[in-house]
Amino acid sequence: MIPEFRRILKEDLTAAPDWIDGMITPINLFFEQVYNAMNKKLSINDNVNGMVYSGQFSTPSTYSDGANINFNKFSFNYTGSFNPRSILIGNINLNSSYATTQIKPVFVDWTLSTTALSSTPIITINYITGLIASSSYNITLLCI
Repeated sequence: MIPEFRRILKEDLTAAPDWIDGMITPINLFFEQVYNAMNKKLSINDNVNGMVYSGQFSTPSTYSDGANINFNKFSFNYTGSFNPRSILIGNINLNSSYATTQIKPVFVDWTLSTTALSSTPIITINYITGLIASSSYNITLLCI
């Protein structure tokens, strides 16, 4: 933990020349950003060029782990600045009233595309391994 952030005030710099007034605000903004970064306040959205997606999906009764067929594909708009190179699964669990843990390794197969109607990139999740047929899941993905 670092000491509490304290802004620089003109009154703190009594012997400074008048031109220092224009520098106090940018210096304080910089110090505040560094303070937040060093004080456990980094966020994915502000510090990583990508996005976090959270949603739900279901596997059909014909889902077969590792077969890469019979999967209910789902899509979402990608709002990051640059096209993603990787999608990491942050969390995936059964949509139930009790906590669950994945027993098998989970991997995601995905594609990135755009449509003629929109320039917004669309990520399509084609398949996810390690799931159970006829189940509903909550998922969080990190697209970077």
